[in-house]
Amino acid sequence: MSRLGLRRSRLLLLPLVFASLSGCAVTDNAELQEMYEQDQADRTPGPDGIDWSQVSPRDSARRARVLELLDSGQVRSSADFHNAAMVFQHGNDTTAARMAHQLASRAVELDSTNSDAMWLKAAAWDRYRMRQGLPQWYGTQFVRDPGEPWRLYDVDTTAVTDEERTAHGVPSLAEQQARVQRMNNRQPDGG
Repeated sequence: MSRLGLRRSRLLLLPLVFASLSGCAVTDNAELQEMYEQDQADRTPGPDGIDWSQVSPRDSARRARVLELLDSGQVRSSADFHNAAMVFQHGNDTTAARMAHQLASRAVELDSTNSDAMWLKAAAWDRYRMRQGLPQWYGTQFVRDPGEPWRLYDVDTTAVTDEERTAHGVPSLAEQQARVQRMNNRQPDGG
């Protein structure tokens, strides 16, 4: 991990310590919620699809701003950590994927009923492993090569059980394979 990555990881702990010591109710950060909504909107195809040449710079700017918010202790609630994690989930390297996993894990620590954060924790772990060229565990990542059909990225089927997947809000591997079929048939998959 780079020096910046190590520094950021250490800085991530500071707001966690302060939030846990305060004992006060924590208000969700509206700016992080807005960044999350923008992140998701950027991934909603318009009539001409998604213009990644426009989305990628916005993704980078959002990640930079999340780091500023982390550094200044403005990421405090489970929802905040989930929203920050989703911004990092859409990075293009192992550092961003690892940060997404750390942030989602903290969201779950703060609120174990946050099902979106629980799913994102699994998805970020899968993406982190995928970025390293390793098989994913939960089966949340789909890929396709140009001109090829969608497929479930390689899964280590011995790492977690379908029960563990369900606990993280992830469908079973059989359900994920059925989703691949629907994706390739261009049928709505309901999720």
